[in-house]
Amino acid sequence: AVMARVLAAVVVALMCLSGAQAMRSQWRRAGDVHGDSTMRVTVGVALPEGAYDMLVGSCKSVSEPTSASYAQYLSRDQVAEMTASDKNVALVQDWLASAGVSDVTVSPTRDSLVAVMSVAQGEALFGVSMSLYNHVDVPRLRLVRSATEPTAVPSAVAEAIEVLVGVSDFPSVNRDLVAKHKKQTAKVARAKAAF
Repeated sequence: AVMARVLAAVVVALMCLSGAQAMRSQWRRAGDVHGDSTMRVTVGVALPEGAYDMLVGSCKSVSEPTSASYAQYLSRDQVAEMTASDKNVALVQDWLASAGVSDVTVSPTRDSLVAVMSVAQGEALFGVSMSLYNHVDVPRLRLVRSATEPTAVPSAVAEAIEVLVGVSDFPSVNRDLVAKHKKQTAKVARAKAAF
């Protein structure tokens, strides 16, 4: 189960990076956001050399019925042994702490961390201007993001970061949710028109 989640996270990260522009077009700027508001940033740190290949190999071997490792899924601790990047995690944590960010949680596999910070701290850390955005099809969906990529991350820290979520990425919204919202909106409009 842990292996499946790790592989799914890698696939999602790659899909997010490749479809970023298309997803950004689904969101419209709705206004400014106060600097005291909070934002949540997930930082996936660069994995140790060879870790990705080891994970993919393990996923394949436990999934192949003819493999001696078939259905012998890795534990969280085994995944952590492959992916833990304590040096990179420490580098990112120190950088965040130097900006006053103290609400930081490191993942159990020590390959990512989540930081909760004020928008003002995020803007200073990443060299961006954050705004409030609404989804074009489901306006009640709102998020705080920057329309530009981070520019203020020191090069040593940037090299330690593999993926950054919550700054300038715009998530895709489930098509079923969009369809449900459009259906409800049409139903309300018909009901109003009947009166």
